[in-house]
Amino acid sequence: SPQLAAPATVVALPAASSFGVQNSNAEVLTNFQVKVPGANVPALTSECSGTNFQLSASGSAVNYCFIQDNGDCNPNPETNGLWMRVPSLVASAQARIDVSCTSAIAAVDGSNVFDMYDAFTGTGLDTNKWRDETANGAVESYILGGAGLASGSSPKAVFFDGTNEFIEVPNH
Repeated sequence: SPQLAAPATVVALPAASSFGVQNSNAEVLTNFQVKVPGANVPALTSECSGTNFQLSASGSAVNYCFIQDNGDCNPNPETNGLWMRVPSLVASAQARIDVSCTSAIAAVDGSNVFDMYDAFTGTGLDTNKWRDETANGAVESYILGGAGLASGSSPKAVFFDGTNEFIEVPNH
């Protein structure tokens, strides 16, 4: 699962078809989310004459999603930046991310980049993500505490009426 650590930073590499991600931590990071700022997206899209590109690290695909104007992260091309989930970042080192052109958009939904991602679509929260489980996997209780989804926004926001609603985020 993703770990909290100092942010990994995107750095340029000499080859136009790759870029680097610097891990300044003294530990290996696995399945780590890295934000690629919007200023870097045009370089990626110009490499492949559009948004049809695949990211990979050491031959393994790197899932990524585009940051939308409303904060959502999905496959719809946008220049606000993107989030990517790097399989492994060696301690105190730089990982090379290769860019290759594809015939179709390789971007994914935010749930393939973030473990706890929820776009808050539909009429309720995804109870497969927002629940509390015991060590043996049994559902103890939903951790929504009466909170619901607010209408009128897209993606939807969580609604609290100010009395006793809460959402508890598990420590992964």
